[in-house]
Amino acid sequence: MKRQVLRKRILLIAGMMISAVLAATAGDAIKSKPACTIEDIGTLGGQSSVANAINNNGQVVGYSQVLIAGHNHAFLWQEGQMIDLDTLGGIECHLQHRPSNTTSRA
Repeated sequence: MKRQVLRKRILLIAGMMISAVLAATAGDAIKSKPACTIEDIGTLGGQSSVANAINNNGQVVGYSQVLIAGHNHAFLWQEGQMIDLDTLGGIECHLQHRPSNTTSRA
């Protein structure tokens, strides 16, 4: 049951992303670069991950299945790396709010 829900979410997100790309490039699709790209962000060792939000800095939050017991951990993805935020104290955790558009980088 959970796998079906995850698959539906992944397909919905993928469909929304494809629709956004098609809408953004409809007029000059041949001459211009795409307005956005689709990138495989990977997983935390499990079979799936779900991106829930992205900010202007390209930081993505969501949740990913981990290898052990198939539980979901929250993640922050930035600069090509998925950072495991663990469960924040529970059995599972799903981050769904958009990260702030202001960041400090070392």
